[in-house]
Parts: sequence; C-alpha cells; structure tokens
Amino acid sequence: MIKRILFSMILMVNIITLIFQLASMGKWIHFDFLWFSPLLCPLISIINLIFLLYWIIRAKWPFLLFLFVFFFTLDKWSLLLQLPDGEPNNQEGLKVMSYNVRLFNQFNWIDDQQIPEKIQAQINSMDPDVVCLQEYSVELAPDFSNYPHQYFESTVTNGNLGNIILSKAPILESGKVEFENSNSGGVFADIEIENRRFRFFSVHFESLSANFKETITDWQSHFNEFKELKKVLEIQNKQVELIDSVARSTQYPVILCMDLNNNAFSDSYQQLTQNRKDAFVQQGIGIGTTYNGLIFPMRIDFIIVSESIDVLDFRTSKVKLSDHRPIMAELAN
Repeated sequence: MIKRILFSMILMVNIITLIFQLASMGKWIHFDFLWFSPLLCPLISIINLIFLLYWIIRAKWPFLLFLFVFFFTLDKWSLLLQLPDGEPNNQEGLKVMSYNVRLFNQFNWIDDQQIPEKIQAQINSMDPDVVCLQEYSVELAPDFSNYPHQYFESTVTNGNLGNIILSKAPILESGKVEFENSNSGGVFADIEIENRRFRFFSVHFESLSANFKETITDWQSHFNEFKELKKVLEIQNKQVELIDSVARSTQYPVILCMDLNNNAFSDSYQQLTQNRKDAFVQQGIGIGTTYNGLIFPMRIDFIIVSESIDVLDFRTSKVKLSDHRPIMAELAN
C-alpha cells in the first residue's frame, strides 16, 4: 500500500514537471501564470532526465511519458544540447568572439588581481579577427594592441563602462544603440573583410541574472525580486525590438554578439533568430553553458548571424575569468 502511494506521488510530480517542460519549450501548453517557465527550461529538463533514469532503473512504464514529451519537443532540444556530427570542418573563415568581461573584475568578484591580463591572454590565444566585449571597463582594460581598430561607447554617465568592438580590419562606420533608462546598450560597426562588408553588434541587454539566482535559491524572502523579473523581461523585449530594428535596417549581413541575459527559450531569442542563425545550433557541441553563476547550465550569450552567412565552427571556452564564458564562431567569408 505504501509503495503504491509513493509510486503515485512520484508519478504525479513527474507529470507536473513534464507539463512544465512543454510550457517552457512553448509546445501545446501556455499558461499566463507560467510566464517565467522559459527561464527554468534547462533546470526542468535536467529534472525530467533524472526522472527518466529513475523509471528505467526501476523498469516502470512512466518512462514512456518522457519519450512522448521528447517526441513533441525534439526540435527544441537542439537549443540545449548539440552532439558532434563526426565531420570536422577544416575550412578557415572569419573568427568572431563575444565575451562579457564583467568590468575586468573591477569589484574583485574573483580573488585574482591578474584577471585583465588573463582575459587578454585568453583572447590572444583564440586569435579572433573581431572581438565584441560587453561590460567593458576603460579604466581596467589591458592593452589590446593586436586590434588597432576599436569602437567603444559607454552605457553609463561617467563614460568608462560599456561595450566595445575590436577589429584587425578597419572600421568603416559605427554607431551606438542606446536603451532608454538603462545601464545596458549596444554598439555596431561595419567592417569589410575580404571584400565583404559585415555589420557587427556588441550588445548587453537588461540584466536579470542576479535577481533570478536569488529567486530560485530563496523563494520566500525574495518574492519581490521574483515579481520584478517580469518587469525586467518586458524591458528586455523592448530592447530586443530596438536592436532587431537597427539590425534589419542595414543592407549588409549582420553578426549579433550579445549577452542576452536570457536563454534560447525566451521571446527575445525567438525574435532575434527569426530569419537568422544561432551559431551554437549550427556548429556547437555539448550544452554550451556560458553563464558561470548558476548550479544548472544556462546559455545566455549568443552569436547570431544573417541567413546568408555560413557557420563553420563554434566553441565555448570553459574559463572562469568572469561570470560569463567567451564564445567564438568561425564564419565563411
């Protein structure tokens, strides 16, 4: 009797998490009160995989429930996990890096005084042609002499913190995308490489990571932060609409490098990838985690390119010099 009750309780919890899986992946089910579900999709996916393993070990039929849900969400799992295709691409192309450097550790989040120099060494070792950095500090930035062409714009009033694009090739045109009432923002630069002109963006969207982390670790005491998340998501959506509008106004192929501060199941991501390619989905391997601040995988940094650009390679470096990891795409030029 006790075993039957326990079985029923575990099964009921699993059914709820599978429903949540469908909602978080935007399949079939939509509840207004689950507006936050896309944020938790990586976590709920791990929970359901644990349930799957549990049912298989116990040789119980509920494992079929996961397979049923997996079948109807198959196209979405590629946003979480990419498997090797067994065909390495040896073609060389344009190397583009995106990296939130977290002000080069300005407030000593990491107990290491050599963070700026180590970030510089990391970038030099990867040797990208164009580097897009977010949360850049002019005061603490190392010498990026390998990149003689640079365009920086501040997102704060003191003019020292913002986004930058570093390039080995000359910058032909540049501009700032300013977000209203925000310390986030973006810059763009037109760069011609091998007779093909591209428009690069380096963008940092409204941050929710700190609030999100507090909310999931201490639900009751941070209930107000949880409610604030919805407002932040609304701000993000407006910022995404602006960046998307600026990006679509150019005649040149676009390369969007960003800290989206949201994941691949968000409305923001869906809008930015409409008629564009996510470099990780094209050529990434593994789960592609880019944010170091949570106990479960979260991919919130992206390189998104126009459909006319072929992605040859994509990699995420597992270094902890910031709360983000650097990502790099190799693109056919």
